[in-house]
Amino acid sequence: MYRGNFPEKRVSLPDSIGNANRISPKGETPFGEKYLAPSGEMLIFSCRFTTRLSNGCYPMSRKTNIENPFLYGKVVTGKYFVNREKERQEIAREIEQHTNIILYSPRRYGKTSLVLQTFIDLSLKHKDFSALIVDFYTITSKEKFLLRLADEYGKNAGLTLEKLIRHFKTFLTGIVPIITVDAMGNPRVEIQMTPGQMPLIFEQIVNLPQKLAETGKLVAVFFDEFQETHHFNGQNFQKELRAIIQHHSHVSYIFSGSKHHLFETMFENPENPLYRIGKRMELGKIPLENYLPFLTQNLKKVHPQFTEKQGEEIYAQANGIPYYVQMLAHEVFNLAVLKPRAKPEELIHQAVNDILDNKSEEFGFIFEHLNRSERLTLEMLIKKDGQGLFKKDNQYILAPSTIKKALTNLQQKGIIERRGNRYHFQDIFFERWLRQHL
Repeated sequence: MYRGNFPEKRVSLPDSIGNANRISPKGETPFGEKYLAPSGEMLIFSCRFTTRLSNGCYPMSRKTNIENPFLYGKVVTGKYFVNREKERQEIAREIEQHTNIILYSPRRYGKTSLVLQTFIDLSLKHKDFSALIVDFYTITSKEKFLLRLADEYGKNAGLTLEKLIRHFKTFLTGIVPIITVDAMGNPRVEIQMTPGQMPLIFEQIVNLPQKLAETGKLVAVFFDEFQETHHFNGQNFQKELRAIIQHHSHVSYIFSGSKHHLFETMFENPENPLYRIGKRMELGKIPLENYLPFLTQNLKKVHPQFTEKQGEEIYAQANGIPYYVQMLAHEVFNLAVLKPRAKPEELIHQAVNDILDNKSEEFGFIFEHLNRSERLTLEMLIKKDGQGLFKKDNQYILAPSTIKKALTNLQQKGIIERRGNRYHFQDIFFERWLRQHL
């Protein structure tokens, strides 16, 4: 949810609210502007892009303490995290046994949230637990990787500033790291290096987690979106990395990714350096029976008519994919606050339509920037339910080589993904939008 200031605009309140009076300037709350209704109750209005009234604004809540519990588009932990008890226990157990993990799932299944929640679980169980997190999505070179890992070590090794300096003096030779303290009191580490120093520095910094583990700490290193390493001389980097971490007997490395074809190549091809470097875990959907209590109980707080039946409908409409379940439930929750007398089924239907309406321009832009063969291939995927594209009854008169190239391009653009013998859309609402427009 947007939490900054909203654009300057006049707001004409819906007639149903009555003559509410503005009582505070724009942007004083995270949600928008405050108004006082004739009844004396506080209404908080938002000009967000969803659940629109005719003037584009709607009341987020009739009480300032109502909080939408369905978060999406960000890492979720704590009370907002849904279940995954089995996976959390399995990952925690492997970390305690210093096992490497290869964690794969399609996009938006909640891998990052799962790992970080497991780290929270372990930190409550082990006072000497340290987790280092490196997100490769923003890393474009080996140098940036080393800087990020060293900085993570400084922030999360659990060492005092004095001990941290002593560690670096002991384990890093030939370089002098710059250690500062940020506004929150956390150590920040910077390292200046020349190309000639790279081989020595690489080994020393990558060895830091093992050195930390040798002090008696339980250590895990989380490499998120690891498949992105293929952008910067991937195999050489992976070869250098394996040569070092294969000797780290007291550290658990978690390699996480969401591009199936790249992950398969990295970890299942015997010719690649990281072939079977750890235990493979494939993250699936959260089962309906585990999701239902979270959906139903939270929606009942704002609309008592919600039952498990409507929770099942939200889950089904979102194909059970956690990100989209959260997105749809988030919009339904907002609508339920706005329309307490509406039937739950009507709110779900409107929420789906609102999401499609609000994403229509984005989806149109994506589709317009595809070439003809890519568009026709998407249409084939819709008509054939993601499989059988190379059968002879191809009514689109596309050569197999053209279809193959289009499928490769669509995967690289993050629009589709192949799992087994079927291609799936990464965004279920884009698929639904295409079905409406093709």
